[in-house]
Amino acid sequence: MVMKKVLSILITVLFGMLLGVILSDPYTKGLIDDNKNVNRMNDSLSSIAFKYDSLVVYTKTRKWKEFIVYKESGINLPSTLKDSVFEFMESQKNLYNIPDHIFWRLIYKESSFRMVENKKSGAFGYMQVMPATFNHYKDRALATYNQKDYKNNIRVGTYILREHHDRFTNKGFNDKRAWELALSAYNAGLGNVIKYKYNIPRFKETIDYVAFILKKYNSPADI
Repeated sequence: MVMKKVLSILITVLFGMLLGVILSDPYTKGLIDDNKNVNRMNDSLSSIAFKYDSLVVYTKTRKWKEFIVYKESGINLPSTLKDSVFEFMESQKNLYNIPDHIFWRLIYKESSFRMVENKKSGAFGYMQVMPATFNHYKDRALATYNQKDYKNNIRVGTYILREHHDRFTNKGFNDKRAWELALSAYNAGLGNVIKYKYNIPRFKETIDYVAFILKKYNSPADI
């Protein structure tokens, strides 16, 4: 019994000595240090990956998107604007490649982001499309007959704006001038733009309208 205890102690001591020799060996210490460095690097990479993933998630939030809208256009989106409507507006803006600093300022000017009807003119919705205009463009804009559906209203409004811009670009006008005329046509009608020989019609409402929407054109990121 005593011999077993002595043998056990001896084995423990010898194992400890052997472990000490192994740990004191420069090669072994190098391996251990390398392993520690790898673990530290892995921890750092994990931390960076976590922060990156968190940032990616944040850029998809409504709060971040509202910040971008404000940064580009100077417009604060109202809290009453539903996420589904905002997301659809974004999708149509991107589909027709309408610049942020024009798209959001136009909707603000037209309706203050409300799905309303102008009793005087008959224009309707977020983008204040006239019934006759809606019927004329709805098929090309892939909208259904229901002009009071907000999606149809946005589809038609963005389609008209892009078509006007392309029309004037194809006539040789530079980008800014094409947007001036496109916005003039959106507000006062294409016929009036042509009547004024491809100039902004001399209506105060239209002049103010174009000036307001294009206020951020030269420096859309400046607040």
